[in-house]
Amino acid sequence: MIGNTTKEHVVSAEYSSIIFLNIRSLRCNHDQLEVFTNSLKTRPIAIALCETWLSEKDPLSIYKLNGFQPLIVKNRQSCGGVLAIYVRQDFNYEIKESTKAVTDIEYLTIKPSKYKINLDLTLIYKPPATNIGTFLESMDKLLEFTKVSNKSLVCGDFNIDTMQ
Repeated sequence: MIGNTTKEHVVSAEYSSIIFLNIRSLRCNHDQLEVFTNSLKTRPIAIALCETWLSEKDPLSIYKLNGFQPLIVKNRQSCGGVLAIYVRQDFNYEIKESTKAVTDIEYLTIKPSKYKINLDLTLIYKPPATNIGTFLESMDKLLEFTKVSNKSLVCGDFNIDTMQ
């Protein structure tokens, strides 16, 4: 027992890390991503990527990472965002879709499952030209959708210039 926490409540780093990267072309940076992930002492549950720039012509089988399942990709018709998530090999997952119309942003939500982890991972990409007001409305809908689970992690490239 640690304080008021029992051993069952403690989640070790082995089951709690998620990495987000704006990869800016998986085609060009896959080798560097592979070197990076191989250098980690512990494999994260997931690696979430924005701006993969993958098209429908790219064979996903060439983008393997040691210790991870095949790449989950959404919206390869997009001209920029193209979201992707690698999930660690020993985790099951399900892809979740919002029942509400979420427009003007790209998103990919997965629910990894293993042991007692209850977490939705939502990856977001807002194209730079998207109006901020429209983006915030879409985010409201998406956050309402992600509220359904006990825990949610939202990460991504929001393309908002905070210096303006």
